[in-house]
Amino acid sequence: MRADAVYPWLPLLLERSQGTLTRHVAMLLPHSFSRTEGIRFAPDSLELWISHRLFLLDHWAQAEGLDCRQGLGQMAAVLGFELAPSFWAALTEA
Repeated sequence: MRADAVYPWLPLLLERSQGTLTRHVAMLLPHSFSRTEGIRFAPDSLELWISHRLFLLDHWAQAEGLDCRQGLGQMAAVLGFELAPSFWAALTEA
């Protein structure tokens, strides 16, 4: 939890294909394990976490002059979320 608090961008660096990102999120959120489906997160908790993380990291990246939206989209996809292009447009307009 401390690493997540101190380095909120850490999920962007974690290996997605090997399940490291999923294990990291499992340390932070309520979940259960199914032999057939693997880790199953509490849906409301996961939605709140991914939304918060997307907003936080996009804001941080913009302030640093970086564009990490593709990586954020990939991070969300690993966790089961598909971001529509309009998602980023709404943030740009705000």
